[in-house]
Order: sequence, then structure tokens, then C-alpha cells
Amino acid sequence: MNPLEKEDIIKILRESDFSPLNIYKKLFEMLDVNFKFNDDFVEYVAELAISKKVVREV
Repeated sequence: MNPLEKEDIIKILRESDFSPLNIYKKLFEMLDVNFKFNDDFVEYVAELAISKKVVREV
């Protein structure tokens, strides 16, 4: 088993329909609030996931 790399986590956060970021984005769109997560924020979330060891090996 190999741990997910930062780039893998970023890809999941950006592209998965079930990503927490995409879920929040859709919820806010329902309230007519549109925004985008910038690259720095997505990288921060990925780094935080790695540091907290919330990412499982695949």
C-alpha cells in the first residue's frame, strides 16, 4: 500500500463530485453565492490532510 501524495489529494479535492469542497460549493450555489477555492487554499487542505494523517493508503 502506498500513501496518497499531495497531488493525488488535490486532484480528488478538485475533481470528485463527493469532495467536501465541491459539496460546499454546490450548497452555496443554492443560496446564489458563487465562489472558487484558490490554489493556495486547496494545497493547504491537502497538506493538512497529510499532516493530520486523515488520508488512508491505497
